[in-house]
Amino acid sequence: MRSYNYQQSLFQNRWSHRSSHGGELRNVRAGRSYRPISTKKPLHLVFKCEKTLLPSGLRSPRAFRLVVMIMKKYAFRFHVEIEQYSIQHDHIHIMIRTTRRSNLINFMRVFAGQVAQWLENGGIMKSRVTDTPAGSLEAKKSFWRKRPFTRIVHGRSAHRVLRDYIQLNETEALGIIRYQKKRLAGLTQLQRVQLWAVETLQKINNFRYLRNS
Repeated sequence: MRSYNYQQSLFQNRWSHRSSHGGELRNVRAGRSYRPISTKKPLHLVFKCEKTLLPSGLRSPRAFRLVVMIMKKYAFRFHVEIEQYSIQHDHIHIMIRTTRRSNLINFMRVFAGQVAQWLENGGIMKSRVTDTPAGSLEAKKSFWRKRPFTRIVHGRSAHRVLRDYIQLNETEALGIIRYQKKRLAGLTQLQRVQLWAVETLQKINNFRYLRNS
């Protein structure tokens, strides 16, 4: 139970700034420093978009297909390993590994820019935007709400919790497990079994998204 309670603070500011960066953490001074990255441990990477600019969401067949295509293309180009991912209506969770800091920085920068550009050029966006995170004068209509959130995953327990958390997001998106505020901590024994029992269904569903445009 301790590990499931551990994940509840996943996006809260009490996370150590030595391991986390971006997202809501940039609202405080300590969160605007150098982005911590590990070349030996996995990282949790989160992109969050502006929902008003994408009414159909990132899980619509066309958007989903584009995001997966771009993610895999640039993961290969910049030599980063995508261990697990879940594309939600307005955000993306990725568990990622890298052997060089520059590779991850380049991946985040190019992935964010290409997703915004392809969605705009494909007519999926509601209005014209830039790929620059909000905060500067020229980025009033940025597609991405915040700078990407990253957190170094320390230890096997945290790695297991993150895997379950990303998988929970996917099962919720598929409508198999209903969303609840307690997230992993509130799952019944049956739901914890369902969490990974639907992995095959998830792959089939992803294949369907990729085939449809």
